[in-house]
Amino acid sequence: KSEDGRVSVTVSVLSGELARPVIVLLNTIDGTTTSSDPQDYVDSFTVVLIFDSNTTSQEVEITIIDDDIVEGLETFIATLSTSDDSVLIFPDPDRGGEEDDKAVVIGFEQDMYT
Repeated sequence: KSEDGRVSVTVSVLSGELARPVIVLLNTIDGTTTSSDPQDYVDSFTVVLIFDSNTTSQEVEITIIDDDIVEGLETFIATLSTSDDSVLIFPDPDRGGEEDDKAVVIGFEQDMYT
């Protein structure tokens, strides 16, 4: 059984300095949870985050819904993306989690949120 509430995820500039504003998209998708019937969290969504030289960290709240069903640990997935070639999203599955010393790196502050 899940309880109504919120989970906050933090997205930050992990290294480097931004020379110009950068748009990063945070998307949620179902893992073992569902955003349909029975609904465990508020529908899958995309949040637009804008980072600039004065913004190094942003928090996004995701609403968890009590569905009155006894269940084990459930998960949903949050991903980050950008079309800006000067920014590396970390970890980047296409790069095997390697950071680039010359890039601005933006990512989640934690690997897992509860």
